[in-house]
Amino acid sequence: MIVDSTDPVGGAEGLYSEEFFLLVYNALRDNGMLVIQSESLHFHREFVIQVQKRLGSVFKYADLHTQSLSTYAGNWWTFSIGSKSLDPRMVRQMNHIDTRYYHRDIHSWLFLPTRVYSGIMDGSLQW
Repeated sequence: MIVDSTDPVGGAEGLYSEEFFLLVYNALRDNGMLVIQSESLHFHREFVIQVQKRLGSVFKYADLHTQSLSTYAGNWWTFSIGSKSLDPRMVRQMNHIDTRYYHRDIHSWLFLPTRVYSGIMDGSLQW
């Protein structure tokens, strides 16, 4: 399930709650994943951490995909992923569509290194 909502204020605020994540979890198949845009890591770090912790309380895997998006504040945007059983960092099949951007190598580059991710989550990494 992909949620590309507005910023998490007002009506969209509930889309980032543990209750919403539980509803999604129950709606997904065993190999299902949720991907939700989760703001800029530069300007909304605490919010990103909150979303990751909420996802982690519901899903077996919670991870953070990052992407440079020049049209958004902070440029370095995040997409939070919750997965019931599949590690989102793992590529499970080769892409059979000729693309100009996606490649197996790029897939892994879009995730923060595990050490950096852990440092953000436990507060030991500061910038």
